[in-house]
Amino acid sequence: MTLLRRVRESFSLQLGVALLVVVLLLAVIGAGTWLVTADAVREDVQVKLVSQSEAEANGLTEWFDSNRLFVRLLSDDDVFQQGSDPEIRDYLQRQVSTEDFEVLALHYVDMRENRVLVSTVAAAENESIADRPWTSRLRFQDFQDVYVSEPYTTPRGEAVVAFVSPTGDVNGALVAVVDVSEIGESFRSPIAGTVTRVIDSRGIVVFSEDPDERLQPYLADESAIPEALVRAVDGESGFQQDSLKERELDHDVVTAYAPVAGTDWVVIMQAPTASAYAVLDRIVVGIVAFVALALAGVLAVALTFGRTTTRAVSDLTETAQAYASGDYDAEPSLDRADELGTLAAQMRQMRDALQSRIAALETARGHAEQRKLQLQRLLANLPVVLFVVAPDGRFEDVQGRTPEGTFALVDAIGDRVEDRFGAYPELVETCHDALDGTPSSVTVDVEGGIYHVQVHPVTENGTVQQAIAVASDVTEERNREQQIQVLNRVLRHDLRNRLSVIVTYARHVADGVDDPELTDALDHIVAQSEELVETSEKARNVQHALEDADKSIDVAALADRTLEAFETAHPTVDVERSLPATAPARATIHLGLALEELLSNAVEHTDSDAPNVRVSVENRLSQVTLVVEDDGPGMPDAEQRAIISGEEKPLAHSSGLGLWFVYWLVTAAGGQFEFDESSLGGLAVRLSFPRAEG
Repeated sequence: MTLLRRVRESFSLQLGVALLVVVLLLAVIGAGTWLVTADAVREDVQVKLVSQSEAEANGLTEWFDSNRLFVRLLSDDDVFQQGSDPEIRDYLQRQVSTEDFEVLALHYVDMRENRVLVSTVAAAENESIADRPWTSRLRFQDFQDVYVSEPYTTPRGEAVVAFVSPTGDVNGALVAVVDVSEIGESFRSPIAGTVTRVIDSRGIVVFSEDPDERLQPYLADESAIPEALVRAVDGESGFQQDSLKERELDHDVVTAYAPVAGTDWVVIMQAPTASAYAVLDRIVVGIVAFVALALAGVLAVALTFGRTTTRAVSDLTETAQAYASGDYDAEPSLDRADELGTLAAQMRQMRDALQSRIAALETARGHAEQRKLQLQRLLANLPVVLFVVAPDGRFEDVQGRTPEGTFALVDAIGDRVEDRFGAYPELVETCHDALDGTPSSVTVDVEGGIYHVQVHPVTENGTVQQAIAVASDVTEERNREQQIQVLNRVLRHDLRNRLSVIVTYARHVADGVDDPELTDALDHIVAQSEELVETSEKARNVQHALEDADKSIDVAALADRTLEAFETAHPTVDVERSLPATAPARATIHLGLALEELLSNAVEHTDSDAPNVRVSVENRLSQVTLVVEDDGPGMPDAEQRAIISGEEKPLAHSSGLGLWFVYWLVTAAGGQFEFDESSLGGLAVRLSFPRAEG
C-alpha cells in the first residue's frame, strides 16, 4: 500500500499531515508577513520623507517668489523717476511698515557709483555697497529681472538674503534685505531625529535647523559632490538608503531630497535609519510571538482531540456507509455533546427524513403520472399540436390533437424535421433558428389548414438542449380577419361614397324646395349624413394610424405647426403654448389630427366668446406627453370613464365623439390617454408616448 493511499484512508494520518501543513503555513505566513510589512514600512518612510522634502521645497519656492514679486512691484513705482529723495524715503518707509514680509531694510542704490542713495535705515545712506557679497555678481537682463543673492551675514550678525530689482532710471536699483534667520527653525520633522538642510549648487548650507551649519560646506570634503545634489539640480526628487553625508556621521541615515524651483537650492532631509524603521523591530517580535503561540495551540489540539476525534469519525463513517448501502436500521453509537455528537443526531434525523422523503416521492410519482394523463387529455382536446425537437433536428415527443395532413405527427418520433416539413422551408428554418438559440414563429398554410407555429429553445448552462414548438390552428381566425377587412372596406369606402351621394342630392333638392318644413328636413338629412361621413373619415384615420404607428416624430414641432394653423382659423381664441426645442417620440404621423380634434372640441364646448386654450409638451426620461387644457365646462365623470374603459357603445354623443376618435388614434399608435383637471378651470387631456432616440 502506497503512502499516499494510506494517508487517504486514515483520518489519523490525515490529521498529522494537516498539522504539519499548518506548521509550515504558519512559518511561511510569518515570513511572508514580515517581508510584506517590511516593504510597506520602507515605502511609507520613503513617501513620508520625500513628500515632506517636496513640501519644504514648495514652501521655499513660495517664499522666494513672494519676496521677488514684492521687490519687483515696488521698483516699478514712478517715485524713483520723478520723486525727490525725501519722497522716495517716505515711500520706502511706508512699504516697510505695511508689508507682511520679514524685510529688515529697503535701499535705493546707484549701481554706477556703488552707493546707497536713500534707505529706510538712516545710517546706511551714502554707504558704499562695493563690499556687499553680491555686488560683483549683480547682473540684469532687463527691467523685469530680479537678482537674488546667496544668504550672507550682516555686520550685525543677521542672516539675510538680498532681493535686487532695477528701477525705471538707468543706474537705479531697489534692494530689499530680507531676514532668513528663522527659516531653518520652521522645518518640520516627520520622523524623530530628522535633520533638514537647504544647500546650493556649490554644496554650501543655505538654511539649517542648526545655526552653526549656516553658510558652511555641507560635506567636510568640499571636493565631494553629493548624488542627491546632482539629481535635485536636474529637477528630480528622490530617496537614498545611503549617502556621502552618512560616512561623516556616527549612525546610519536615510535621505530624501527635492529641488527648490527657480533657484539652485536643494532641500535635503536625513532621518536616522533606526528611527525610520523602528516599527520593523516591533513587528518582528510580534510575528515571532504569534507563530510560537499558534504552534503551541496546534500541538495542544493534536494531543487533546486527535485520538477521540479519530474514533468518532470512524464510527460516523461506518454508519454513513450503511446508509449508502440501504441499511437504514444502523445508528451511530456516539454519545457526545459537541459538534460530532450533533452530527450523529443529525444523521439519525437525516435517515428518518430520507425514509419519509422516499415515501413522499412514491406518492408524488403517482400524482405526476396522473397529472401527465390529464395534460395529455387536455392537449388532445385543444386545437394545438405540441412537439419537441432534439438538437440533431429529430422529433423527440408529440402531444395534443394530431389532425390529418402535415401536423399528423403521431408516428413522427425519430424523424427529422426536414423529412416531415420539407415542403415548407420556412417552417424548417423556424425550427433550426430555435435550435440555434433564437425564439421564432411562422404562420403556414399547410395541408389540413392554417397553423401559427411558435418555437422556443430550451437551454441549460447556455447550451440548447431541445426546442419546444406549439402549432395552433388559426384557420377560423384568419377567415374571420378577412371577413372583417372586407366589412371594414365596405363601411369605410362604400358607405362614405353613398353618403356623399345622399348629401349631394339632398342639397340639390333643398335648393329647389320652397317649403320651410321640407327645407329643414333636408338640412337635417344633410347634417346627419355629413356627420356619418365624418365618422367614416375618422375611422379611416384610425386605420392609417395603425399602419403608421411606431414612427419617430418630433411632437414639439408637430404641435407648433398645428397651433399656427389653428390660430389662423380661430383668431378669437387665446392660445397659450409651452413647447421645448424638440421632443422626439414613438407615435404616429397622424398625431396632428388628434391635436386638431382636441382644440376644436375645446372651442365647440364653451360658452365664452374668447375661450382660452393651453398646449404644452413635457419631455421626460422615458416618455413625451402632449397636454391640451381649456377653460370650458369640463366633462362629466361618467363620460370620462366610458371613454377610458372603452365600454360605451352608442357613439352619437356630441360631447364624446371627438374624444373617442382621439382615444382610438392615440391608443392605436401605442400611446396613453388620460383626463385631468386644468388649472384654467376646464378639462385637461394628456397624451403620452414612449420617448424616441435623438
